[in-house]
Amino acid sequence: FPSHDSGADAAYGIRIEGEKFYVTGGTLSNNLPASSGSGYKGGVDGFVAMYVQSGTSITLQKSIYLGTSNYDQAYFVYTDKDKNVYVTGQTMGFFPQLGNTYYEIGGKQFITIYDAQLSTVLNQMVFGSGSLFPKLSPSAFTVDECDQIYLSGWGGSVNQGHNSKTSDVSGLITTSDAFQRTTDGSDFYLIVFDKNQNLVVS
Repeated sequence: FPSHDSGADAAYGIRIEGEKFYVTGGTLSNNLPASSGSGYKGGVDGFVAMYVQSGTSITLQKSIYLGTSNYDQAYFVYTDKDKNVYVTGQTMGFFPQLGNTYYEIGGKQFITIYDAQLSTVLNQMVFGSGSLFPKLSPSAFTVDECDQIYLSGWGGSVNQGHNSKTSDVSGLITTSDAFQRTTDGSDFYLIVFDKNQNLVVS
């Protein structure tokens, strides 16, 4: 972003979709360029920015804030076969459920799905309730050809040593067919949702 932003910006994820580039991260700026929609909520907000390439020129076309008045960070961005935009990250605020999706009240890990123009939120879910702080540091995120969503991350004492506002993986949901259903709190975690954002396996 241009240097006239009012605060620090951090970019963590990028997705190239044809002539478009989607970038996501976290920001303390209340004046992101080309921003629209709900606007800056306060604290650290997540953001998504869309760039378009024409020849050798790349132009920022749109940026949007994603989050609450509390701490929010977006880490990964991906697109499906219909070019919808999927964003995942952490929150210490309240993300409402949008659509008939899997949803755990008080969850601190979110997945939000936008249309290709970042104009409309199509669906939104959270999971990982039972803690004031995020349970996972996201490690990988993808959407397959059948629109299934795969998310993995790490939680535990190592994270807490670097950031006191993190939790461990204790209490994260596991399905009956999970490879490992028990944890000492410090483990990797994998969760899969189907194309309707309902739980498949964790």
